[in-house]
Amino acid sequence: MAHKVALFSRAVSTPAGTHKFVAEALRSETAADHKIEADFYLEFAKKLPEGTHHELLLKESPAWGRVNPRVPIHIHKNPVTGEHFVCYIYGIETLRSARLLFVQWCVLTAYSLYFEEDGAPLAYTHADNFFEFMTVRYGIRVVA
Repeated sequence: MAHKVALFSRAVSTPAGTHKFVAEALRSETAADHKIEADFYLEFAKKLPEGTHHELLLKESPAWGRVNPRVPIHIHKNPVTGEHFVCYIYGIETLRSARLLFVQWCVLTAYSLYFEEDGAPLAYTHADNFFEFMTVRYGIRVVA
């Protein structure tokens, strides 16, 4: 069974305003305990996360109900439970890694909402200075 181990809350400012994001970090020790269905991981990562793994169950996001099929928002909806998760296909072993992923996801989602384009590639091309880059280049920053 997955266990709630933390509640993360962040506010992200864009030139158009501020967005609030909230997620529960859920920890599981076995694949059978994951809250995201196995088919999701198998389709995109070709394997299930092994050992300790964290999933981020969204409780609040400005991206819900948003309709623009040309701009991906990286949220996965469990087809059985209807719960929304941060869409991430790899294992997240530590709570610290889960927190960093959540904050980065919040900034990228705010970017995607504001600029109407997928921000995910920016996490890879500017990994060394991601938060500074997003603030200086795009005016998008974590404010709380």
